[in-house]
Amino acid sequence: MKKSDGCFKGFSGETIKFMVELGMNNHKSWFEENRARYEKRLLNPFKDLVNDLGKTMKSIDSGFIIEPKTDKTISRIYRDIRFSKDKSPYRNNMWITFKLASEDWKDMPVFFFELMTEGYRYGLGYYNASAATMKGLRAAIDRDTEGFLEVIKPIGSRFSVMGTDYKRPLSEFHDKKIS
Repeated sequence: MKKSDGCFKGFSGETIKFMVELGMNNHKSWFEENRARYEKRLLNPFKDLVNDLGKTMKSIDSGFIIEPKTDKTISRIYRDIRFSKDKSPYRNNMWITFKLASEDWKDMPVFFFELMTEGYRYGLGYYNASAATMKGLRAAIDRDTEGFLEVIKPIGSRFSVMGTDYKRPLSEFHDKKIS
């Protein structure tokens, strides 16, 4: 089987076709029969994308992990079903994450790109920040709400600021949608 050549050429219709078929045939025997397709159409293009973005990401922060490997920058195709209601063993989406090489990386912003059957998304955000980190971030926004709104103004309609919607708003500002 052809290995990744390190030069991202994009995703193809075959990539999405594989992901759709995996969603309809989410069991080990089908996946094992189609493992070569997974590697060629999904995993290797993601490795190439990581390789191509690595230098740019290091210029943003030299501490970013840029290894084109699963569980480093590339998500695993296998789902952790131990605590999930969904017991399907494979994901039919995949993503890359550029994060800092730190035990506390979940409390630091990460850059990400995700490919799904219905499209893609990319951005900068927290994967699973602790309550203390989010409390500090909200406090900083509350101290300078106008400054925060000014900083995010240039993103306009290209990006959205989003996160967990709380049943009970934390403050009047946090309850407003930012667009």
